[in-house]
Amino acid sequence: MINVNFTLFIQLINFLILLLLLNSLLYKPVLAKIRERESKIKADRDKASQLDAEVLEQEMKHQEALIEARQVAGKRLSCLLRQKKVKRTFLKRLESKGLALWMI
Repeated sequence: MINVNFTLFIQLINFLILLLLLNSLLYKPVLAKIRERESKIKADRDKASQLDAEVLEQEMKHQEALIEARQVAGKRLSCLLRQKKVKRTFLKRLESKGLALWMI
């Protein structure tokens, strides 16, 4: 059988004192740091998702600008090709009439 004597109460009091000391010196500061880190991680994740949204928006703008630039370049190219064709036709007519222009 277990004998309950005065040393059991002293050990119980020592355990409670140790529990209070560890709670105030170790447990609460560690929990505070954990909460601080969790809030920082949450803020960083929110910022990352915001930056992802901004990146997607910028990418869409760049794609639109690229499409527009390709359309302008295509129009300009077709215009230049038409001008080239007109020049060739003009030069062929001149050559057929015997008027070769060496400067063009």
